[in-house]
Amino acid sequence: MVNIDIDDGIATFHITGLHRLWALKSSIVVPVHDIVAVDGSESVPRWAGWRIAGTWLPGVITAGTFRTDGEWTFWDVAHSQAAIVLTLRGHWYSRLIIEVARPDDARRLLTEAMQDGQTSRLGPMPGARSNTHRTATTPS
Repeated sequence: MVNIDIDDGIATFHITGLHRLWALKSSIVVPVHDIVAVDGSESVPRWAGWRIAGTWLPGVITAGTFRTDGEWTFWDVAHSQAAIVLTLRGHWYSRLIIEVARPDDARRLLTEAMQDGQTSRLGPMPGARSNTHRTATTPS
């Protein structure tokens, strides 16, 4: 599971719980302007690619760094219906495929941050904190 914080035009994707161990990573930091697209679970590919570092148990979890078609992709997905797919430019990873607690809220949070350039015209949204700092979190 991944939590998302957006602060001053920087999106930080925090890998939580045991997923840190499985993915061999605790966070990924990406400038919001480097996010090209945010898609839903319908865009999750069937094959992750060649596992470079991380965990792959078919039908259970895909987590870590994978390479396919000459591109690096980060995965942290146990339930693909709760995943979002981020397409990036100018970053080590060309895509992030991550599971979040509230996919629709996470997509909205990221899309609006991309559109408004962090001008804080957005109010709070469910599952997120908003002031100058935005967060999408897992439910307690």
